[in-house]
Amino acid sequence: MPDQVPEYRRTERRVLILAPFVRIIQDWVHPGNFNASSIFLWLKQIGYTGGYGTVKSFVRLLKEQQVRIAYSRFETMPGRQAQMDWADFKITEPSGRTSTVYLFLMQLGYSRAMYAEFVQRCTLESFLDCHKRAFYYLGGVPAKVLYDNMKYVVIRRDIGQVYFKFKLLHFSHHCGFTPKACSPYSPWVKGKVERPVDYIRESFWRGYGFNSIEQANRDLFAWLDTVANTRVHASHRQAIAERWQKEKASLRMLPPSEYDTSLKIFRMVLKNCLIRFDANWYKLPHAAVGKMIRLKIKDGTIRFFDDDRLLASYPQSVGIVSAKGNPLFTATSAAPPSSHPTLHRLAGALRGPEDYSCGIKPDIPKGSMTTP
Repeated sequence: MPDQVPEYRRTERRVLILAPFVRIIQDWVHPGNFNASSIFLWLKQIGYTGGYGTVKSFVRLLKEQQVRIAYSRFETMPGRQAQMDWADFKITEPSGRTSTVYLFLMQLGYSRAMYAEFVQRCTLESFLDCHKRAFYYLGGVPAKVLYDNMKYVVIRRDIGQVYFKFKLLHFSHHCGFTPKACSPYSPWVKGKVERPVDYIRESFWRGYGFNSIEQANRDLFAWLDTVANTRVHASHRQAIAERWQKEKASLRMLPPSEYDTSLKIFRMVLKNCLIRFDANWYKLPHAAVGKMIRLKIKDGTIRFFDDDRLLASYPQSVGIVSAKGNPLFTATSAAPPSSHPTLHRLAGALRGPEDYSCGIKPDIPKGSMTTP
């Protein structure tokens, strides 16, 4: 029988063409996660003569192998680390409208004891307030808190360097913990807190009848005390409550003074004793005219401070432009109306000769402003 011609195998030919460049491709794929099209163009510049499909298939194989790498679980020492995360929960209101509430979750790494709380909005103030309540509930402050790359934590990354939000750094210094950010697209690093979110969805939230966020938090706290933090955890096979008591001894003490999480800004008091914030006007005592006043805004209330002295406190106006003031400030003012200049707004004029706070009342177009 004549010798048979060896069967042509396209796969073997592809491997031979790609062989001199395998190590280079691996170096490009694993650290840099470059795509196949970019790698193909670079290979052409250094002598590769094969097609794009060969490179694409090999790059896909490398990335699939990278995904399948098994990551071993790491266990932390008592008090060393907590992990924090946000999650959103959809609710259907009686009107049929769908809205969202947000869950703050923090879990201690050693015991797996966790604190959770629903909030209406994911603001920086609620983010920090939830931290304060979590530390109080858990019995102290861990040495480190691990986050993903949320906007309240990380400003940017630059060549491996993480730049944290200044207010978070100030808060962490006050409380005595170090913030840590996990690498982007690495959910397995923060798996201890990612899984409890699913646990809350299944064990607490599924079938729950939502009425109000206040009632939901009361029910959630009761569930944490009676179910979540009393069970035997699947990872360490021990009762969470027992390990939690042991871990409390390693947590750092709560800070001696409370951290003020209110939004803080500065505004100048005009000659008419008015100060403007968020398109609304607020009246202050005449002695504050010309001073740079600190405003603290939180929970719908604005407080005005001259250094540490509280000058006034008003409900925050939302929506239509309005002017708020204490009549006592007008009574104590001796400045004549003629001594005050015209008051202007960006989108028009608020002007007039009438005495308002300490000598002037804006001439308010009908329907554009309200005075309490």
